[in-house]
Amino acid sequence: MHGKYRDACALLVFCRIADIQIEPALAIYERINYNAENLKEALDDLALLRALDNTDVEQLARYAMGDMNALKNVVPVEIDRKSLGEKLIQYRRLTNWDSIYLLILAAVSIYWKSTIHHARKLEHYLDWMIRKFRLSISMFFFIRSAM
Repeated sequence: MHGKYRDACALLVFCRIADIQIEPALAIYERINYNAENLKEALDDLALLRALDNTDVEQLARYAMGDMNALKNVVPVEIDRKSLGEKLIQYRRLTNWDSIYLLILAAVSIYWKSTIHHARKLEHYLDWMIRKFRLSISMFFFIRSAM
């Protein structure tokens, strides 16, 4: 492994310490983008993520802080590429998938808007969803935990 994964390892350390489980399904679908030509790289990334997610947190932290040898023995885990690959490309593109991006962009915009008091940001986001876009319960609870 080389330095391009340092930020990802730092995020993994944070998630492990905070007991946050990572569900890579959306990222994998985005990486594939309903194109079988992208499947191999996406499955390679998934195998590496699973290996890193099961690596000792101290090793991950050392790597994130610049010790490029901390993860030299990490090998991507074996996954059933054929079966998983078939499942990942069996569906057509979801029609409302792009709306999640807008929901996240709105949340980030509201979060960083200094004119809105921090205690009212979640209320402002909910109001925006209801009045200007669409209500997403999953995004509301996700953002609720982040704000």
